Amino acid sequence: MKRFILLSSSIAFTFLVMIISCKKGATSTPNTGDSTNVTAKDSTLINIGNNIIIAQYQSLSIAVTSLDSAIIDFTQSPDATKLLHVQAIFKTAYVARQYTSAFDGFGPAMDITLRSIDYFPSNTTKVDANIAGNITNVTSAGNTTAKGFPAIDYLLFGSDNAIVLANFTTDASASSRKNYLNAVSADIKSEVNATLTAWVTTGGNYITQFSAAPGSDINSSSYGLVVNQMAQDIDILKQYKIAIPLGLTGGGIQANQLEAFYSGISAQLIVAQLQSLQNIYLGKSVQGVNGLGLDDYLVKINAQYHGHSLNDTIQSQFNVAIAKMQAVNDPLSTTIQTNTAALTAGYTEVQKLLVLLKSDMTSAMGILITFEDNDGD
Repeated sequence: MKRFILLSSSIAFTFLVMIISCKKGATSTPNTGDSTNVTAKDSTLINIGNNIIIAQYQSLSIAVTSLDSAIIDFTQSPDATKLLHVQAIFKTAYVARQYTSAFDGFGPAMDITLRSIDYFPSNTTKVDANIAGNITNVTSAGNTTAKGFPAIDYLLFGSDNAIVLANFTTDASASSRKNYLNAVSADIKSEVNATLTAWVTTGGNYITQFSAAPGSDINSSSYGLVVNQMAQDIDILKQYKIAIPLGLTGGGIQANQLEAFYSGISAQLIVAQLQSLQNIYLGKSVQGVNGLGLDDYLVKINAQYHGHSLNDTIQSQFNVAIAKMQAVNDPLSTTIQTNTAALTAGYTEVQKLLVLLKSDMTSAMGILITFEDNDGD
């Protein structure tokens, strides 16, 4: 997957203070960060920053720590039961990762290049070469596509379980393979925890900077960063997780380009990513509490879409796109061959959602999209 760079956002928020006076039936209390000495107009950013961004990083940290522990246990004494266990933990962690992908293009995640933990497809030739050479320094630039979740996907699911187990027990490279798996897992855990630490008040305290940038500075508004990254995230999803594997960009169907190709949870990851974007839009916390979100802003300014509420239109399209992708069966590598129409229908609805977020919502909010398109929509 290509690396994307989020350029500085240009913002023209003249109505921002109005969003805060409109609260939903229930609002959530920040679980981290410092909300003292902030103005009312920072409340939406406090909710998004604390109850969505930090909370999702906390959930991901727990998931990858559990994964790392399971991998250490498995590599110490591999057996069939431990393999099944670590595979299940891996899938849980991979899903948790989707709920933080929309924050990769700004703040600590960008500084730490967190996106490097899930560049796909994995360069399996490079992975095998590293194992053969007993190379465990996965942080080097040359290993960008030979580490992260895609590498573990290949190592734990690349063959049937009998062969996978043999690779970690009786194969000539079993010891090196175990070392490599441990190194990749440790790197994921390190990068996730470094990102989380940089956000919280007890660490780098980026949450304070994030919460205090509601739009007065056109070059550093947190709203602009969030909205740009939401649009970019769904653009990446549309292009790399659906269009390229489906053959919509030329070259025919390429199932091996799917994310989570070996574990077979590609569609599940797409649904999780869409739900993550929906939560940001609605201001919905990890606990499912609806706090202040972008939807409140659109309601407050009475943003319209062809004579109807833009907020209602966006919410409806989120629901339709998610439902269409939930109807696509995993493993997607099989569905993409046998039921192309289902995935194509999902792609169409995701494309509609992208246009609404990237064009209509940003226009209503006065936000300029500044990242580079993949295909011009």
